[in-house]
Amino acid sequence: EMRSRFEHELKDLGGSQMSVSLLTGSEVIESYRVNDFEFMQVQDFDSDNPEFEVAHLPTQKTFTVYHKGVVETGRESVNLGWRNSVYPWANAFPTREGAAADAVRRLLKAQSAE
Repeated sequence: EMRSRFEHELKDLGGSQMSVSLLTGSEVIESYRVNDFEFMQVQDFDSDNPEFEVAHLPTQKTFTVYHKGVVETGRESVNLGWRNSVYPWANAFPTREGAAADAVRRLLKAQSAE
């Protein structure tokens, strides 16, 4: 599988909306608008370890994103970042939107492979 990386960019899309873009080198492969995602707190929401049910409105795909928390390692705190329920073994993302975009990409890739 080709390795790609997410870069999170703040773009002006007719307002102060954020988009997440998947890049290969300098080529944009996919782009997701944050307004395309609906984030709903799970029933037993914990602000120290937040978790959201997410709906990607254009595709009607649903999944969960969650924050793994912060670990104290002596002199510093390590933020374990955001992950998704579709592929929780991926590297953590700095934002819930990045984890959500990764989930949609993986779901669409799996669907196209069927």
